[in-house]
Amino acid sequence: MKKRKNKAIAEALVLGTVQFGLPYGIANASGKPDNGQVRAILDQAYDAGIRVLDTAAAYGESEAVLGACGTGRWDVITKVPSLQGVDDTDVADRAKDSFLRSLDLLKTNHLYAVLAHDQRDMAGERGRRVRDALQPFVADGVIGKLGASIYGPSDLESLEASGIVQAPFNVLDQRMASSVATSLLRTNSTELHVRSAFLQGLLLMERQKRPARFARWAADLERYDSMVAASGLSPAAFCLGFVLQKPEVACAVVGVDSARQLAELVAALEQVQGTVIEAQSLSVDDPGLIDPRMWKDGQ
Repeated sequence: MKKRKNKAIAEALVLGTVQFGLPYGIANASGKPDNGQVRAILDQAYDAGIRVLDTAAAYGESEAVLGACGTGRWDVITKVPSLQGVDDTDVADRAKDSFLRSLDLLKTNHLYAVLAHDQRDMAGERGRRVRDALQPFVADGVIGKLGASIYGPSDLESLEASGIVQAPFNVLDQRMASSVATSLLRTNSTELHVRSAFLQGLLLMERQKRPARFARWAADLERYDSMVAASGLSPAAFCLGFVLQKPEVACAVVGVDSARQLAELVAALEQVQGTVIEAQSLSVDDPGLIDPRMWKDGQ
C-alpha cells in the first residue's frame, strides 16, 4: 500500500444519528441508545474533532433526541422527508413546514444543510418549488446549503443547484467514483458526502455471522475478506481509508450506537492515516448486494 496525506478526523467524519432514533443497521444488536448514552457519544465525538451531525425527519426520534441533548456546538444536517404523493402545488408548503419542525425539534436557529431525503423532490418543477420555499432561509443564514440524498450517479443528472449530495459509496459499491459521477460533481461544484461506507455494517461483520441471504455473493465477500487480511488493517480502517482517500469525497457519514463503536472508528481512521488502499477490483455491480433496499425482500 502506498502512502499519502489523508483527511483529518474533523473534516473526514460526519456523525450519523439514525441509530439515535431507530434500531438501524444489519449488525445492530443493541437497539437505540438512551439519552445518557447519546450525550456520551456526542461528547466523545466532539472531543475527537467531529463537528457535523447528520439526521433526518424520517429517523424516528433522532431530531428530538439531539434537541434534548443539545446541538448548540454542532453543525447539523437534516433532511426533508419524501414528498412523493404530495401535489405539486403543496410541496413548497410541506417542505417549509418540515424544515421548521426540524428546526424546532433540534432546538437550533441554524442548520449546516437541508437535504431532500428523496432526490426527486429536488428535480424539475417540484425541485424549483422546494428550493424557492427554502431559499429565503438560505439568504437569511438559517440554512447553509441545500441538497439531496441520492442512490447513484444517475440521480445526479436531474438535480440542479445542489450544494451537497449524500450518496452510498464503499469498497463494493464504487459507482460514485465513476467518471460520469465525478464530472457531474465538479461541473456543479457539489460537495459529496458519502454514506454506507460499511454497507450498513455488513463489511464489519465476521464471516460466520453474516446472514445466510448473502451466501450467493460468497465469492465477492471472500475477495473482500482476503484483501482486508492482506492489508494488515482492521475492516473499519480498510473501508474508511478507501472511501476517504478519494479526492471527490468531502466526508463520510458514519453512525454508531455506542461510545465504544465511536472510539473504534476514530482509532480506525488514525490507523489508516497516510495509507492508499487499492481496492478497485472489489467493485460489485449487483444491486442485490450493494443496495440495502433490496435486502428487505430477501432478494
